Formats: sequence, C-alpha cells, structure tokens
Amino acid sequence: MIYTEKHKHIIRMRDVEKKKFSEIGQFYGVKSQRASQLYREASRMREHKENQHPFYGLTDRAINICMNLGVCSKEEVKAALEDGLLKIGRTRNYGWKTHQELCAWAGLPVPTKPKGHPRICPHCKKSLL
Repeated sequence: MIYTEKHKHIIRMRDVEKKKFSEIGQFYGVKSQRASQLYREASRMREHKENQHPFYGLTDRAINICMNLGVCSKEEVKAALEDGLLKIGRTRNYGWKTHQELCAWAGLPVPTKPKGHPRICPHCKKSLL
C-alpha cells in the first residue's frame, strides 16, 4: 500500500485541524472506529515512507507474514515465493490477495486466481464442489 493523498488528508484532518474521528468518519462516510483505523494506517504509511522501511508499499498482513517467516527484504521475499516457502494454503493468513500483492512487490509475474477454484476438504482431500 502506498502513502496517498487520502492518507495525507486524514492526517491533516486529525493532527492539524484537530478533527474528531467521528468528524473524519462522517467526511469519508464511515464510522468513527473505521476512521481511527484509517488514521493509524495513514500514520504507519507516512512513517514507513519517511524511514524508507524495507516493506514500504505492503499491507500490514503481508508485512506480518514476512516478519513471522523471518523474511526481511525484497530479495528474500522473491526467493521465498520461488522456493515455495510462501505458498497459498501452507502459510497462515496467506491467500490469493496477499500472494498477488507480494508477487507484484517482488517483481514477479502476478498470477490470477483460477475461476471455480475447487475447495478441498482438509481431512480427506476430496473436492467439495
């Protein structure tokens, strides 16, 4: 995820204009709790950009997955994807969206999710469709 104008605006509304989360939420058409989440996300993205964080541009989920696996750089992410360490169904909380995000970020071809992807029973390995 990239630090956008929306992030800058949310930070400006909260830090400069001293708006409440309920007011920010009303402006964006969300509840105050979601406005609080957006503010935290915007603050994190600003910090990542300013500090040249190695995972700048990734969502929190993708960063957490990488950190839990001990993968700390773009090159290591690329190697983990190529070696199968990062694999859908093998890595906890790692699904198609995160897989596509990490592939794009690492400079690998972005796969598309197959249509009608069969669901497999984890016990007997039979298709559920």
